[in-house]
Amino acid sequence: MHNRSVKTAAPLSSRTGRARMLIRAAKREEEVNELRSKTTEELNEEVIDLKGELFVLRLQRSARQEFKSSEFRRMRKRIMDL
Repeated sequence: MHNRSVKTAAPLSSRTGRARMLIRAAKREEEVNELRSKTTEELNEEVIDLKGELFVLRLQRSARQEFKSSEFRRMRKRIMDL
């Protein structure tokens, strides 16, 4: 048997993980800039719309209709960000 020392690059998963992280950071920065450019009235309207959508999701859940449970978290986070 031969012992060879082979230098390898970072695993593909860590490279793609970094790329994903950079993409998320760029998207997040874009969202923040978009929110900062809005007026208080526009932000209030968006909060009201999101709360309305959240209410509809709650109604669907209580009526045992099909819905995406991940939407609850997404909407709550979006409201929190505003």
